[in-house]
Amino acid sequence: CAMTENTQIVTVLTGDLVNSTALGAEKVEMAFERLQEVATDLEAWHGGSLLFTRHRGDGWQVVLREPKYALRSALMFRAGLKAIGGEFDTYMSLLDGDVEFTEQQDLNTYTEPVFTYSGRFLELIKREAKHGRRMAIFNDDQTIAIASLADQIVNRWTKAQASAVYHFLMNENTTYSQVGDDLGIS
Repeated sequence: CAMTENTQIVTVLTGDLVNSTALGAEKVEMAFERLQEVATDLEAWHGGSLLFTRHRGDGWQVVLREPKYALRSALMFRAGLKAIGGEFDTYMSLLDGDVEFTEQQDLNTYTEPVFTYSGRFLELIKREAKHGRRMAIFNDDQTIAIASLADQIVNRWTKAQASAVYHFLMNENTTYSQVGDDLGIS
């Protein structure tokens, strides 16, 4: 895309709910409500709306305007979902690229290559799901390796662990006591 004053390098996160057919319509709606809440929580890190957009029934996409928070944001989305129940999770592809922002809030209308390629990479991840893979960041080698390790750890989180991790990720200055108080546990 031609660089203009509205063009910015961002991370496009493309997601798809895991096993949405088995979840059923009511739980799919719960999942999307939670994903929207997480996107709202992340606005402060990214300097505004992530333009959360639902597509293709169980698919979704956001724009992370601060790519340095891409992995942390991805973990927040997965923790947010897993915190509402063990049956909830999402596949995710994260890719950096140029986006020319318009007044349009629906990411389905954006045509930059980063959106297309993020979607294509998501399909690759879903094909590798039998190996336990749920997310990947297509960036530098170090970030790819860290994301792969984090993916395997997140796959094993319980609902309680996901709830606690969400609190810690949201506020790096929080303490165990504060999280315990927030969650009503000791």
